[in-house]
Amino acid sequence: MYEKEEAKQKAVEVLANHLDMLASIPTEVATENPVILVAISESIKTCSLALALVAKL
Repeated sequence: MYEKEEAKQKAVEVLANHLDMLASIPTEVATENPVILVAISESIKTCSLALALVAKL
């Protein structure tokens, strides 16, 4: 049980760090290229969904 909680905590840390990194990308960079904007948006959505799934474990 303890290993499951450790794995869950590590997953949350990794996903939260990834979300922080995506959120820190300057708006100017994202808006200059629509492909980058879509990639950032999809990454944030995927990370958020993954966090929700980890929370339910």
